[in-house]
Amino acid sequence: MAARPLSPGRVRRAGFTLVEAMVVVAIVGVLALLAASSLSGLQRQARASGQARLIVNRLQTLRTAAVAQGWPQGYYFGGPGDANPIFLNSPWCIAAGCGFSFRSTTPSGTATYAQGLGQERMPLDAMPYVAGAVLQQVLAVSARGVGAVSFTVGFDVNGLPRVDPPPIPQVWPQCISVQDIRDVNTLRWVILFSDGTVRIQRDNETFC
Repeated sequence: MAARPLSPGRVRRAGFTLVEAMVVVAIVGVLALLAASSLSGLQRQARASGQARLIVNRLQTLRTAAVAQGWPQGYYFGGPGDANPIFLNSPWCIAAGCGFSFRSTTPSGTATYAQGLGQERMPLDAMPYVAGAVLQQVLAVSARGVGAVSFTVGFDVNGLPRVDPPPIPQVWPQCISVQDIRDVNTLRWVILFSDGTVRIQRDNETFC
């Protein structure tokens, strides 16, 4: 069957008009922007998760050492701009914050850091901040309380924990918030229980 010839008033169109092309470009641009935003959010969440795992590892190690060696031990979390005297010779720590582990100089010593008095300080640690990346703000809070950016978590010879200064109200479990300072919605919770066990809060839990 022969094809019908086009009538004189009908013209076959090919390709896109300028308006159609602009609409397609705009849609592609929006999709690319959404994808980039989603990827950035995943990267921030991954950094927060990695930092939370590092904190759990540090605290578990110190708790085990306190029980095994019979010496109270713990970790000092220094916040950004921390003016603690021990940081005076370390401008990086003063500007960004840092942390270090400590051990009491006597078995009966306190399980919390006290301005270097009666404590043996271990080498400085870049934790709780990620060197060369977005800073992670670390804040100790209780399940329903408010805490300080700079604080200590100590373990006595029985592996029992203490947070100083204590969050208000001081209830258990204690929670350590690890978040991206550019996005408060990007965070992970490290849970410290009253028996000294510590782990990351699971997605289906609501301790913190």
